[in-house]
Formats: sequence, structure tokens, C-alpha cells
Amino acid sequence: MSRSGDRISTRTQLRAAAAAKVADAAVSARPAVASFLAAHAQVVAAERAMVAALIELQSHVGGLDVAAEMVGLDAESARALVSRVAADGTERGGG
Repeated sequence: MSRSGDRISTRTQLRAAAAAKVADAAVSARPAVASFLAAHAQVVAAERAMVAALIELQSHVGGLDVAAEMVGLDAESARALVSRVAADGTERGGG
């Protein structure tokens, strides 16, 4: 085999080894990915519950800014949370 053929063979072997390494990493990463996705789902659910509670509270106290202050949020953070949850619901087809 020529030197060119040897280089191609070596490159092919290196690519195959790299592909096998990536495949092994993907398999071993699955539990971590699943754990992350489960935690993310819990965060999303908690944010939705927080927004629902803020909206309920604001109906009793006269506004989101007052409701936010009552639960220890600044008004800007409360508005950002409400906007993020609303946008997430819209992206998921729920809002």
C-alpha cells in the first residue's frame, strides 16, 4: 500500500475510534441527561406554581408589585418570572 493509502487508512481508523468514543460517551451520559431533564421539569412546574400564586395574591392586594414585595421579590424579578412562564407556555402551546 502506498503512503497515501496508509494515511487514508490511519485517518479512517482515527475517525472510527473517535466515533466509537462519542457513542460511548452518549450512552454513559444518558442518566445525567435524564436527571437534568427531570430537574428542569420540576423547575418549570415550580415557576408555574409561583406565578399562579403571585397572580392570586395580586388579585387580593391590588397589583403585582405589591404581591411581589409581600413574597420577597422585587417588582422587576416578578415581572420577569411572569413573562418567562407566559413565554414558556406559549412556546409549548399552552398559552
